[in-house]
Amino acid sequence: MLTLFNVEFDTPKVDCVMIKHTELRVGNKRIIGIIIIFILFAISMIVLSNYEKKVSNGVRGYIYGEGQWTKAQKKAAFSLLNLINTGDRAYYDEFNEALLVNEGDKIARLTLLSENPDIELARQGFLQGKNHIDDVDDMIWVFLNFKDFDLISKAIGVWAEADLKIDHLRDLASDVYSSIETGELSEASIEEFRNRLIELDRELTILETEFSNAMSDAARWSNRLLFWLTITISLVLIFSIAFLSVTFLQAVKDSNHRLKKSEKKFRNVLENSRDMIYQLNLETGRYDYVSSSVQELLGYSAEEVAGSKLEFLLNQVHHEDIKRVTEKINRVKSADQSDVALEDTEFRIKRSDGKYIWVNNIRAAVKNEKGEIEAIVGNVRDITVQKKHLEQIQQSLREKSVLLSEIHHRVKNNLGIISSIIEIQKAEMNSSVSEKFDELQGRIKSIGLVHEKLYKTETFSEVDLSIYLRELTEIISKGYKLKGRDISLNYDMDNVKIDNIRAVPIGLICNELINNAFKHAFPGKEGGKLSLRLKQESGEIELSISDNAGKLPDNFSLDQHDSLGMTLLRVLTQQLEGEIDFEQKKGVETTFKVRFASKSNQESV
Repeated sequence: MLTLFNVEFDTPKVDCVMIKHTELRVGNKRIIGIIIIFILFAISMIVLSNYEKKVSNGVRGYIYGEGQWTKAQKKAAFSLLNLINTGDRAYYDEFNEALLVNEGDKIARLTLLSENPDIELARQGFLQGKNHIDDVDDMIWVFLNFKDFDLISKAIGVWAEADLKIDHLRDLASDVYSSIETGELSEASIEEFRNRLIELDRELTILETEFSNAMSDAARWSNRLLFWLTITISLVLIFSIAFLSVTFLQAVKDSNHRLKKSEKKFRNVLENSRDMIYQLNLETGRYDYVSSSVQELLGYSAEEVAGSKLEFLLNQVHHEDIKRVTEKINRVKSADQSDVALEDTEFRIKRSDGKYIWVNNIRAAVKNEKGEIEAIVGNVRDITVQKKHLEQIQQSLREKSVLLSEIHHRVKNNLGIISSIIEIQKAEMNSSVSEKFDELQGRIKSIGLVHEKLYKTETFSEVDLSIYLRELTEIISKGYKLKGRDISLNYDMDNVKIDNIRAVPIGLICNELINNAFKHAFPGKEGGKLSLRLKQESGEIELSISDNAGKLPDNFSLDQHDSLGMTLLRVLTQQLEGEIDFEQKKGVETTFKVRFASKSNQESV
């Protein structure tokens, strides 16, 4: 039963109830006022809809483009690493080819920031940057119209900073290539180039995340603004129409004529809707009404479906969906109907030509005077195209997940190759130098283990620190057992998740402390106990490594010790924005503690 202006419609047969009215003269100005309000509302909705579409498409384009930008940057970094490791000049060409994507986006940004932007040049730049062709025009529009808006301005600033880092990456590649050309690529320069590359890649990763976050915040802000604008306009329209409608109805001279016009109006809405609108009588199980659009949707005439039982359409539902659809119908028919929730339902249904389509069934309950549901009014819409688009998006996400997994796998394998190369080189060195390279291999293995953990996860963004540190400790312990030492390991670790950026410095810190314990804490001893404790409380993580082997020198100081290991500990702890200290208990137990926030400042933002 539908009610509007105190006129009741019972679909499909519309029974019009005579309304009382007082005859008032209706002026043309009042009618024109109603028409103007509707026109202004329609124009406002069209403008808002177009605005929302352009903003959404533009921001979505930038977020998608950031993914392409990041992929190209990572590919370039990977090629540059191969150039450093192998000296093969072909990787230099791969590096330059990968950065064509980033260069295209840079051209677009600089063009749009100029005093007289060349729109075509900007468009070509975005296309070179592998942005989606359907989003490019909206991306340009968003840039030109919102570049001074705080969040967009922040994103553009991050973009410019990232392009500057790309220039530094080019400079690094040029230095590497020159060293290869002149034959000056030594082990020391290789290590320096690697460190510069790792630092640039880390900085670019941070900037990429900041850009994506800024664009996402801009999208959310825009959606909120549009939502409240729509609500405001709708409320103004509702109150205006309510006021004018009351005065209009009071002035209607011929109520029968008015009701006939209303009946025709609403019949046209129902019959011309592309969605199938129906009313199902729960008592008889038959369709009391089905709109004529069922012909276009399912290929059956309204006459075939109207008057038939529910089973007529249920028999057309796909066999994989029928159980779920039937369960929802049975819940509506249950005895306690006061709190029945009519959920939207999506399922596949067979047309008369045998083809299955996806539909969305939106339902509303019609209750009698006792509050019991006696009928269901529903709206069935064809969503086959939307389902197809959703599947394409899901497929794209699966492909990106595979790509990220492959990147981490390759990084881990390449670190393994580097470690193997060092192992070969150690054969030509004396024992004192070889020991230094043992330490280097340990650091490489700790980094490689992080990437191994990442490509075995689903999110590629977090590492289980307790599992990672346990495995790292076991690897180091096995190496020292081969040298005749048998040291027991004790663990007291919470399950702590850490982001992939901070997992590497944490692993290196643990590597240094454990190796120092194995090497220096048990002089002349065949065994001992090494304890690892990992706790997370009040937004802070504390990592403790203890041994019971001996006492530190009386004048020992972390700040004044100049060894590479201690220097690394200080630098890596600063990188984590944390603290490191040590304590001696009873003169025999030494404990090093590292404390840092469970979330970095960038994560908090």
